[in-house]
Amino acid sequence: MNISLFEIRDKQWEKVAQELHKIKEQRRYLQGIELKLTSKLKAFSEYKSCRSSNFVFYSIEQKGSIDYKLIPELKNLNLEQYRKKVKYGWHIKKITPKLKGELDGELFNQ
Repeated sequence: MNISLFEIRDKQWEKVAQELHKIKEQRRYLQGIELKLTSKLKAFSEYKSCRSSNFVFYSIEQKGSIDYKLIPELKNLNLEQYRKKVKYGWHIKKITPKLKGELDGELFNQ
């Protein structure tokens, strides 16, 4: 991974980054609670779709993705022409001593 970074010194940027990081941490925490509560409801409903007077709780089946690397007929084909548009995602991480070492090292290119 090679990521070019420039250092920014802006109090507004830092404040917004702090808020974003805090929200992402809260979201992770809430996702853990959501998983526990979902597991409880599944057990209460005996793993069946159900409803009460105020809620409906149901399962949706999603097909798994296809691992094209396992299809022998496709091994020598270039599938790049079928690739969808590039998507970009943004991440935020709090700088820990470990990450600082990575930032100063080879992981990130300044």
